[in-house]
Amino acid sequence: MIKIKSKKAGIMPKAVTFLPKFFLLVIFLFFLTGLLSSFYSRQYDVRAIESSLVTKELVDCYLKNGFDKTKIMSCLGVDGSENDFYINMKLENFEKTKEIKIGREFLSSLCGIKRGNVPSCLKEEFIFNENEKLKVFLVILKLEKNV
Repeated sequence: MIKIKSKKAGIMPKAVTFLPKFFLLVIFLFFLTGLLSSFYSRQYDVRAIESSLVTKELVDCYLKNGFDKTKIMSCLGVDGSENDFYINMKLENFEKTKEIKIGREFLSSLCGIKRGNVPSCLKEEFIFNENEKLKVFLVILKLEKNV
């Protein structure tokens, strides 16, 4: 007599071993989704980096074109009507002091505040000769764009 084995008997152990693997995969995907969404949903403040890059651009522009307001504005690509920044450049030497102001001067008064939506402020000094010093004071607000 020939016995026929039922194929249904082999399906049940495979289903039992598949369920834990499936639940582990679901837990892993849920964890991965949560981790990636928490990482990419954060907002990073890039104004400090932007202010150091703008300061470098200001110094490069000064070295190429001299201390002229229109040339510095054209180097930065601004027309002076922007309300999100303030630039104060002072060129000091033994004979005289020249100063260029671009943007809203009001923003400089917000630099000392430690809470709330405050601008990013940067002060730097560059000495080119023994008698020539360039002071750059840069304030960037841009809360909607860069924070």
